[in-house]
Amino acid sequence: SLRCNASVGIGEFLDLELLMRWASKTRLRMLQLLPVNDTGFDPSPYGAESVFALHPVYISLDAVADAIDLPADSPIRAEIGQARAELNAHERIDYQATLRWKLHLLQQLYDSATQQDEQLLTRACYSEFYELNAEWLCAYALWKTLRNSTDEWDYFKWPVQLSGDEEKDATLLRELSSPAHESYGKQVGYYVFMQKHLHDQLSRIAELAHELGVVLKG
Repeated sequence: SLRCNASVGIGEFLDLELLMRWASKTRLRMLQLLPVNDTGFDPSPYGAESVFALHPVYISLDAVADAIDLPADSPIRAEIGQARAELNAHERIDYQATLRWKLHLLQQLYDSATQQDEQLLTRACYSEFYELNAEWLCAYALWKTLRNSTDEWDYFKWPVQLSGDEEKDATLLRELSSPAHESYGKQVGYYVFMQKHLHDQLSRIAELAHELGVVLKG
């Protein structure tokens, strides 16, 4: 809920830098956050869809745009500015509208990045993140892809079914959740891209907290 003029609709991970520096100057030594896991469109921080995945509502779109070297005159940057002006005009946070804007603009940023570099997700920074987090990221990215592409919560109606054989299912899951998969790869890649940038932004804040001697507590 603590946002600044640079935020888009809601307080973001990178906004914590301002709070951290203030806390350090005033000799506050601990900052506790409510859970920041992905809860989808449920605004309660306790309705997590994953205990590992971070919530895209807290991402800084400008930082993602900078990370992918998006040109300053890109229409996507203009659209980010439009979202900021529209959402920040509200006295109270419009959670649903903010998340819709951010998911839309993250998709635009991902599409732009992969158009500029078709091999983007094979680059070391993404492939290493994928491999290090494959234990949860594969299932999360595929689950989000299948649920959103079918608009169906009943997974028995999804086009992919697991057999119950742990070894076979693990192999199938890894295959289907690969960013190189013919049918699901592009959208799976979107969630890898999203989580990579969320991870980078929150890690940056955690490192700053350590430098400033402020404990960041979950």
